[in-house]
Amino acid sequence: MIKKEKLLEVALNSLRDAIVIFNESGEIVFYNTKAKKLLDLQKNKIWGKDPFWVQLYKNYKDVNEILSESKIIEKDGKNKYIEIFCKKLNKLNSEIYILIVLKDVTEQKNLLKELEISEKRFKDIMYKSEDPILLIDEFYTIIESNDSTAKLFGYNSREELLQKRPHPSELSPPVQFDGRDSYEKANEMIRIAFEKGYNRFEWIHRKKTGEDFYVEVSLTPIIYQGKKLLYCVYRDLSKEKELYHLSITDPLTHIYNRRYFIERLKEEIDKVERKKSKFSLIMFDIDHFKSVNDKFGHNVGDLILKTLVDMVKQRIRKTDIFARWGGEEFIILLPDTFIHQAIHLAEDLRERIELYKFPIVEHITVSFGVAGYCEEDDIETLIDRVDAMLYKAKSEGRNRVCWTKECQEEI
Repeated sequence: MIKKEKLLEVALNSLRDAIVIFNESGEIVFYNTKAKKLLDLQKNKIWGKDPFWVQLYKNYKDVNEILSESKIIEKDGKNKYIEIFCKKLNKLNSEIYILIVLKDVTEQKNLLKELEISEKRFKDIMYKSEDPILLIDEFYTIIESNDSTAKLFGYNSREELLQKRPHPSELSPPVQFDGRDSYEKANEMIRIAFEKGYNRFEWIHRKKTGEDFYVEVSLTPIIYQGKKLLYCVYRDLSKEKELYHLSITDPLTHIYNRRYFIERLKEEIDKVERKKSKFSLIMFDIDHFKSVNDKFGHNVGDLILKTLVDMVKQRIRKTDIFARWGGEEFIILLPDTFIHQAIHLAEDLRERIELYKFPIVEHITVSFGVAGYCEEDDIETLIDRVDAMLYKAKSEGRNRVCWTKECQEEI
């Protein structure tokens, strides 16, 4: 029996928590090593004569079991926070004992206090930042934002923006610039950020007014108020996109310019070399356009060019690359298109233009050259070939389509 009691004492002394046991008279009958260090206890110390234990006694004398917290001021004036578990041990060897388990939670308290301070600083930084910032929770909904974000989206306040706790796709057009569904793509981008610890990408959002705008999105996982969230920072790309758009488009007709067309043509050549697919080019030129400018003036000439461009844009696909090559000369890149399909399109455009009644000048005609991609072609050889077909159409009387059968199927 003595051996068991000694074993129990060793076990209790090895615990990290302080253990104190009182008898019904308020005398300490046992305390472990941790309790002695924590509270400087002495055996047979009377509960009723020590202020700390007096308060415990008042709180717990009529309760079988309770958990609470208390603050102790140490000799050096520092606060120590104690979590206290008190349990009445009824009729143990015909006597009643009170078990007190004390856990020093000072470190945790201080950490929580520091966390509260850091969270307050975080909120201050977030709310005062000029950068648009928002928080996304584990359910992929926006739960917090600053006023800069509300302003970016055209809302009067962050409260208005957050009213419905929107999913990012609810502040976006249905489809992104790459053709993907906004809801599905947003979920994927958020998932990647949570899994990999970071994600950055471009996105199209939609303002309250319905206007779409480009942003660069940076997502970083954080722990905030005990929850795992995504810290989202936006960079408005509207001005960059506008400048880029101006750099790749013709200022008069607003279709692509020659420089951008050459970039896309190079990309298409690289693609077909990998995939062994086909594409074709159409180059066309307004017949006797100089006489239009001479007779009616350059303003009318510009109007004819813009009207012609609008007609062609309505007929071609979104995937086709339409550019002003120079002056009254234009070029179209037709991905995944065999030459017989390109010839059919050119003939259709020629007929539409011939029959259309243009403002002031009424009727114009256009000459077309068509060429398909050949293996081993580069930009220069392909452009030379389609240009030669356009020259042939003009030299054979204009208002016609000429093509080369080279490399592609017979017509």
